[in-house]
Amino acid sequence: MPNRWFAGVVGFFLPPLAFLYLSRGRWAAFYLLVVVLVTLLDNALLARDYPAGVGVLVALVGAVHAFLVAGKAPAWAPRRWYNRWWGALAIPLVLVAVILVVRGFFFDYFSIPSASMSPTLEPGDHVLISKFNADPPQRGEVFVLIPPPRPDTLFIDRVIGLPGDHLRFSGKQWVINGEPVLTEKRGDERYLETLGGHRYSVLYLADWSPGREVDVTVPEGHYFVVGDNRDNANDSRYWGMVPAENMIGRMISHW
Repeated sequence: MPNRWFAGVVGFFLPPLAFLYLSRGRWAAFYLLVVVLVTLLDNALLARDYPAGVGVLVALVGAVHAFLVAGKAPAWAPRRWYNRWWGALAIPLVLVAVILVVRGFFFDYFSIPSASMSPTLEPGDHVLISKFNADPPQRGEVFVLIPPPRPDTLFIDRVIGLPGDHLRFSGKQWVINGEPVLTEKRGDERYLETLGGHRYSVLYLADWSPGREVDVTVPEGHYFVVGDNRDNANDSRYWGMVPAENMIGRMISHW
């Protein structure tokens, strides 16, 4: 017979695992779906400075539910390895190890905290990045990176300049190695740029800003990055180039 207290504690921290321990596959799948949706909801609320606590409510419900189900389980029911306490503990440990390997070397996701990449990425959006970068960064790609002035922080910006590129930026027009970047006006504040096969919208919210004037050559082994919200982004125009080793991963999806 399953231990009710063990089921309740596991049900608070990992509701799907508690019901796997109790041989309730459908409830385990149900709570897994609920946990994923609630996690996304709480992250979105926190990103917009709203109070979040739906996950705590789900945890309490899962704990009470698992405790009650364990108390009604028949003593004669057959027990598989994942119905044992050691099996129930081994599953999350293995999952954590797999997640750490995947996030450390292959893929990772981040929440967008600011409007520096607006309108492409808004606060509260999520991005999936690939860390398995066989190809070097290309112009127009969006990368998560470590800015040299703040090595304990992650930024997300668009790559504008590659090693050896000569960049000029005046007003609202980029010129790379003597070639103007195709820039089309789409409204009072919105423009459409085409760079490296990528088409994306950018914003110019002020009549003028210090970041409107650039004339630099990108040194070898470095990249020049900017935010799409050109007058509201802290990027290479203000703190310089990004070393290649600080380019963490390219964005492959966002939602």
